[in-house]
Amino acid sequence: MKSRFIGLVALLLVGLLLPAVISAQTGTPTPRATLTARATVTATPRATVSATVSATPTATPTGTLPTSTPVFDCPAIVENALSVVREECQDLAIDEICYGYLVLDASPRAGVQQFRFVRPGDIADVVDIESLRLNAMDIARGFWGVVLMQIQTSPNSEPTTILLFGNVSLDTTSQFVPVTADEDVRLRAEPTTSGEILGVLAQGESITANGRLEDGSWLRVRVPTSDNTFRLGWLAAEFVTPSGDLSALPIVSPDDEVGLDDVSFGPMQAFTLQTGSDDAPCSEAPNSGILVQSPEGAAAISISIDEVVIELNGTAFVQTNADGQLQVNQLDGASQVTANGETSTAVAGTSVSVQLGDDLTPVSGPSAPQPIDSNDVQALPTELLPDQVTVPTPLPVTAGQPIAGNWRFTWGVASATCPDGTVVPFESAGELNDIRMNGAALLRGGISYTFDGTNYIATYTDGLGNIHSVALNVAAPDRINGSDTIEFAGFNCQLTVPFTLTLVSSGG
Repeated sequence: MKSRFIGLVALLLVGLLLPAVISAQTGTPTPRATLTARATVTATPRATVSATVSATPTATPTGTLPTSTPVFDCPAIVENALSVVREECQDLAIDEICYGYLVLDASPRAGVQQFRFVRPGDIADVVDIESLRLNAMDIARGFWGVVLMQIQTSPNSEPTTILLFGNVSLDTTSQFVPVTADEDVRLRAEPTTSGEILGVLAQGESITANGRLEDGSWLRVRVPTSDNTFRLGWLAAEFVTPSGDLSALPIVSPDDEVGLDDVSFGPMQAFTLQTGSDDAPCSEAPNSGILVQSPEGAAAISISIDEVVIELNGTAFVQTNADGQLQVNQLDGASQVTANGETSTAVAGTSVSVQLGDDLTPVSGPSAPQPIDSNDVQALPTELLPDQVTVPTPLPVTAGQPIAGNWRFTWGVASATCPDGTVVPFESAGELNDIRMNGAALLRGGISYTFDGTNYIATYTDGLGNIHSVALNVAAPDRINGSDTIEFAGFNCQLTVPFTLTLVSSGG
């Protein structure tokens, strides 16, 4: 456990409790300036708090209250809260969470003995958190819950930033316990001393366990790999000291089917989420929800929210709306949103939603991308994120037409056989196609396709002399199903091969 307390209670009380007389503002708010520099992240370990505190902390500020009744207003609360978060959370390190502003309640995981997360500036390890409950803005008391965290989504990348604000409830869905090696201990592919050695956890180093054998003799851990991902491994429990209750880990077996959650998601990468919606009390305040930003220049990161998997490359505002949907509003970059085996792509200026059941699990696939609602994304506190981002205007989406941008081409088969028995391989290299509309025509890589009432069609000759007759069916604004009838120039063969095009990013 890591925590700290910035001794600025008096300054915070002045900012919260002095009467403020600020006139109400109406109309469209002035756009908020964004930071151009990345926040400095330090990996320096924090000193462990020596005192044991209650696992059910109160978040009420301490100190002597003034005898007069304090006066607050919405814009002043927002301004003060963002200022406090910038000041108190500036030294946040990887896999840490910072109490940004009043009020919230945090519950620790089972077995965490020392836990302090009760006031602005307190910092804890994300692995120690079981659940979070943040306050909606309470103008009468000057409260508005804000939490900032940074999580490690791949072994060697910069952290992913998650900012929570307003009426937000979050519960982690996976169990983890950090363990520290008492001596050098081998990490193995199987829970046996004859298992393949994957590496060595040096004495004093820590790793996160996410399962155990029934007898507790071996622990399952996420092991970093050379390609900057994780795989599952095992270590003998007798050689490590846990920072938590190992009995809280799920009982697993090396013969169990390995799920995506087991390998891909570490602490605070899989959780249930409930938020308020359309609840901003003034135009200077955002609606309740969470901002998620992947590290700049890195590969897409994966998180699981309400069992909806979001592969994010950029910045998104996520909330649950009044219709019981998980809504992903894309601010920049793109997100692949997957639920019930179906995937949709949200690009900047669009949103994708998934209908949830009463148990906060998806009951449908994701919707097709739709233009974001400007009211949903008003006044988002993007200045607290490491990378500058401007909230986009809604991107127009037209039924039956693709969103302009870069699309990934994928053959539908690995090979096809000619009538004479010749096998032709079809390899997908992940190449991107530029696709956009030009009046009534669809342009793909500079080739114009005309609409025949069902498909967009074109015929062209490639650089090898092969003749292609292509039909494109726009299944959704982010998905095209195609077929290519190819007459090969080098031999007597004609094949019809399916393919798909999937939106990757918008542009133009």
